[in-house]
Amino acid sequence: PAQVQARGLAVQTLVRVEQRNLLAERVAAELRARNDFEKAPGVVRRFLTGPWSQVLAQARLEVSDASPVSPADSPALRYSDILPDLLWSSQLALASLNRPRLVKVIPGVLRTLREGLDSIDYPREKTESFFQALMGLHEAAYKTQRSEPAPHDEPPSVQHELDDEPWMQRTEARDSCLMDDSFTDGPSTQVSTQPAFLETRPLQRDWADLKAEMAGQGAQVLPVGTWVDVLQDGQAMRWQITWASPHGTLFLFTGANGRSLSMTKRGLERLLEQDRLRVVAHHGVVDEALDEVARQAWINSSRS
Repeated sequence: PAQVQARGLAVQTLVRVEQRNLLAERVAAELRARNDFEKAPGVVRRFLTGPWSQVLAQARLEVSDASPVSPADSPALRYSDILPDLLWSSQLALASLNRPRLVKVIPGVLRTLREGLDSIDYPREKTESFFQALMGLHEAAYKTQRSEPAPHDEPPSVQHELDDEPWMQRTEARDSCLMDDSFTDGPSTQVSTQPAFLETRPLQRDWADLKAEMAGQGAQVLPVGTWVDVLQDGQAMRWQITWASPHGTLFLFTGANGRSLSMTKRGLERLLEQDRLRVVAHHGVVDEALDEVARQAWINSSRS
């Protein structure tokens, strides 16, 4: 029962993660469409289309579940309202021309940014790293004198600003048993001693073709029921795909002992690239045996 409950929690968590990430992609597109977005420094643009889009997405998802609040107290509204001040204050050429406004808006912007990042449990070290970069921009704008030539911002970066890896909070990674090297307390410590069992036959497959199919078709290439061997801690562990998210970005595996393991689509692709994941069968020998029993029963009934 405990394993069934854990699997239910994992599925529920993964559904929420995919829903938030899909909404965050739309939020990021909205942010890029702003007139003041492209002139902001690259570090600010990457922050907005990365963690801050997750903050806005989660706040919007929580609106329907929250008790009625006044517009001024809505986190989703507060997190959006600081965007003009954040983008303006990060542009040296503009912020340096109005130091009184800069001094006035900085405390509120920093306070709201920290509140939003805390709401998604964003790693503290990454939060402080961004704050240092942002405060460096603010300091440079404040120290620039009116008599000096207006400084020029760096040209917009062409670097892709969104990671294709779905964002998860640490609690979500734990609840969904995410296989990720960045979470040392994850499921890798739970399954390292699980023995592989030999009831399936290796499936001959060209891995380059499989990866190309995954890129185009998502979860359809590795359907629910597929058995895979995952090389983990130097040992091959056998898992079966027992659930895939509606959009094919997240997968849930179940081991022989009933424990669960989740993985992102990008994580699957990485394991394939590293030759750490191999498909051994699209269904187990138990399924084949049941099919054979049914076939034999049909033959026997037709003869009688």
